[in-house]
Amino acid sequence: MLSTPTPYPQVGSYALLDLDGTAQLARIIARDQGGSAVVSLPLIPGSSGNRSVTIGELEDPTPLTPEERTELDGYCIRGQTAYNGGLNPRRNLSERQRARFDLLSARAGHARTLERLLEELKAYQRKLGMAA
Repeated sequence: MLSTPTPYPQVGSYALLDLDGTAQLARIIARDQGGSAVVSLPLIPGSSGNRSVTIGELEDPTPLTPEERTELDGYCIRGQTAYNGGLNPRRNLSERQRARFDLLSARAGHARTLERLLEELKAYQRKLGMAA
């Protein structure tokens, strides 16, 4: 594995693809200027490995930068208000801030999912005797 990951959505980068309600690991292997990509699905047993999708179907799993993490934490602190027995971090945010909060929190979740799926891929490759 490369020491510096390829940035999303470039060829060689990883993304998440929703297949039947389940996030699947997808690696972008080709792109065109029209917004389409060919991805491999390395964790699907028996998969031929290639599928054509639009970039819009892929989820960005890029981990948050320290600055983005601080921004997300700030939104959470600013929005912590009792709401139906729990906290609603979005409650005291403007529409623009809510959109940014939603984007950052989704990416943070996707990054955790990507990390888990990459560990599964390493284990699968070890099982097959492939170099990880």
